Amino acid sequence: MPYIENKEIARKYRVLKQTLSMHTFLSHNYKFKATLVDVALLICATTFCATTFVGDEFYSMIGVDIRNSKLILGSISIIAFLASIISLRIDWKGLYTNHNNAVEKITNVVALFREFQSNEGFWHEDKIKILNNNYNITMSNVISIPANKFVKLKTKHLRKIALSKLADQYPESTLFMLKIRINISAILKLFKSK
Repeated sequence: MPYIENKEIARKYRVLKQTLSMHTFLSHNYKFKATLVDVALLICATTFCATTFVGDEFYSMIGVDIRNSKLILGSISIIAFLASIISLRIDWKGLYTNHNNAVEKITNVVALFREFQSNEGFWHEDKIKILNNNYNITMSNVISIPANKFVKLKTKHLRKIALSKLADQYPESTLFMLKIRINISAILKLFKSK
């Protein structure tokens, strides 16, 4: 099977890897937010359960004024209410699931692209149609990247690549030092460019 250079397939492969990173970032972000809301609701529910049947003497025993205890419980009630509204309205769990599904689908297509790619970055000539079809089907069946987050996520992806390359060059260095080097290099390049 002859390998050929195909710029469009190479572009699609690059887009797939970038999109995979973006969905991974979003998936982790939404999972963290959903977990945070769940923990807030759990803490509020536990507080309500623990204080439901206690009398005024309990608050005196722990050194809390009775009037302050009502204020504290009222505040926790408001937090619980707001957390439940946020959870229902924004649906971070649903967004996490959608982006996580995108990660799984795109990962499979990236693996297919890798399978049909030579070490030199060329592609099996008779596999081009399969790659195009898989790319088109997958990209049309995953949640899209929000337009207002695209540039930020692309920057994160490119920084991840740069950091990975730098880690290969300097494996003994710490991640913190590698990030400093990337930041300084980026600033210098930015100010030298016209």
